[in-house]
Amino acid sequence: MHLKTGTWIILIILALAAFAGLKFAPPFIRNMQFDYLLNNEAGDAVKLTNDEIIRDITAKIEELNLPIDPSNVVLVEQKKNDLEDNPYVLLERGKDYFSIKSEYQVTVHFVGKYELVLNFSPEAYADLSGDKQ
Repeated sequence: MHLKTGTWIILIILALAAFAGLKFAPPFIRNMQFDYLLNNEAGDAVKLTNDEIIRDITAKIEELNLPIDPSNVVLVEQKKNDLEDNPYVLLERGKDYFSIKSEYQVTVHFVGKYELVLNFSPEAYADLSGDKQ
């Protein structure tokens, strides 16, 4: 049984789509999980200490195997000057707000020497004033 040329083209396209999905989906899924945690931590900031939030974020970074050094999970007051050159998580607690900002990159290698760098910048903000608008 021989397949027609159109059928082969469709099979090749489906195979390429499956390959791309297997390569690119994991970094995006991990980013969504990390972003979800950041939003939860910001929302719970009214009842959590800074140390508890840093501990939770650091644990998630290790669980998801993100390319962020746990020592780069810092409060704004502790910010290092060279932090923007490295993957980081920056926490800021104000009088009536809490924000978390992160930046990191994931390099996806595929088909030999080819690679693509994916940039992620999850952020979270929570109003802690108690005024629900």
